[in-house]
Amino acid sequence: SKQRSAKKSRSTVSDAGGDAKTPPKPAVAPIVEDKDSSDPAAIYMRPAELKSVREKLEPGFQVARKNFTKYGPWRLPTQLEPYFDDVAITMLLKMNRNDKYSVFIEPVTDSEAPGYFDVVKRPIDMSMIRENIHDKKYGFGSEAMAKLYSDILLMFDNCALYNDEEGEVIEEAGRLLSLVPEVYAAACVSTYKKKK
Repeated sequence: SKQRSAKKSRSTVSDAGGDAKTPPKPAVAPIVEDKDSSDPAAIYMRPAELKSVREKLEPGFQVARKNFTKYGPWRLPTQLEPYFDDVAITMLLKMNRNDKYSVFIEPVTDSEAPGYFDVVKRPIDMSMIRENIHDKKYGFGSEAMAKLYSDILLMFDNCALYNDEEGEVIEEAGRLLSLVPEVYAAACVSTYKKKK
């Protein structure tokens, strides 16, 4: 079977500490609640709205992918622009908790998924994403968040590329991918509350 076996261990994401490369973080502006806001990222301050959208989705990977890409690459809400690391790490922690079979937490190995590296040319998982955040490879602000969005989409697309269209792994990938927009929004709100 091409399906990747689920791991039992879970890794954790440590808090991202600042360093000399990190720009100073100003006081946080008030939360944007207005649905007609000029901030295109304001939707990510309304996780309940994104949850409502998710709950109406049909199950399946392609449906979840379409919902994930609906708003385009992520941007940070204006008031969170200086807090990329905080939002990204919080989001990964929340994603790890939702990945109940630990499918995306660590790199795929040849023993788990024979031929994976013949099919998938740019492998990525949550541990690599966490490392990229800590190493400042994404950069800062909304530009960094757009790069993170691309890596998360790549991670799920790699899963779909390797695994059968129907099966436990792709079903779990679709379930987890359907949660990601509201998990990102919850991370934005959580970070906002901690910083205000």
